[in-house]
Amino acid sequence: MEHKTLFVIDAVVLLLFGLGFLFMPAPLISMYGAALQPPGVAMGRFFGATMLSLAWIMYRAQDAPPSKLVDSLMQANILVWILSAGIAFLGQVQKTFNLMGWSTILLGLFFGGWFIYEKYIRK
Repeated sequence: MEHKTLFVIDAVVLLLFGLGFLFMPAPLISMYGAALQPPGVAMGRFFGATMLSLAWIMYRAQDAPPSKLVDSLMQANILVWILSAGIAFLGQVQKTFNLMGWSTILLGLFFGGWFIYEKYIRK
């Protein structure tokens, strides 16, 4: 299982979204056609901080040899990306987001699929 490239690209995506949610959650969400109230802005910043910490973990793990820890990171990413795609899909069905919401679905399916491929198929 070669995880270096996947972990680095995942870290970059998490870094970009993490910085966006940390420093400008309302403008970021407005690109999706939704609005945030002050509590949502605060939660968006918490989410951004979490994404930044995950980006750091994934970046630092890129050179780790195959192990139970790397295996756990792969499984955790499968879970988070597939759940994110599902949540974004519900947002689309409920008309919470504009067409930009489909990009989040595709991003979640792409990364979820890539992690599944690396963990269970490619081995």
